[in-house]
Amino acid sequence: IDYGNPDVPVGIGEVHAAVGAVYPNPADEAVYIDVQQLQRIEVYSVEGRKVYDHAYQGVSGTVAVPTADMANGIYAVRISTATGTAGVRIVVKKSR
Repeated sequence: IDYGNPDVPVGIGEVHAAVGAVYPNPADEAVYIDVQQLQRIEVYSVEGRKVYDHAYQGVSGTVAVPTADMANGIYAVRISTATGTAGVRIVVKKSR
């Protein structure tokens, strides 16, 4: 890593700046993530099973992650951007 290069992220704050709101939480049909320079989203169940994995190519904006096929429960979401990786928890709670 070239720490003299101002474009190289060196702190977790830069990663969090790339990931904005995650909503709604709890989710029913989908969860939306506001993000910059998105590379990949992975969703894991509490048992550690990967239930969603999608690669992107530097997408910026709001991305929908479908949750309709996920069971009610708590999930870990790993969001990888050009500046690093952030994690959030979501709850899937079906209204019907």
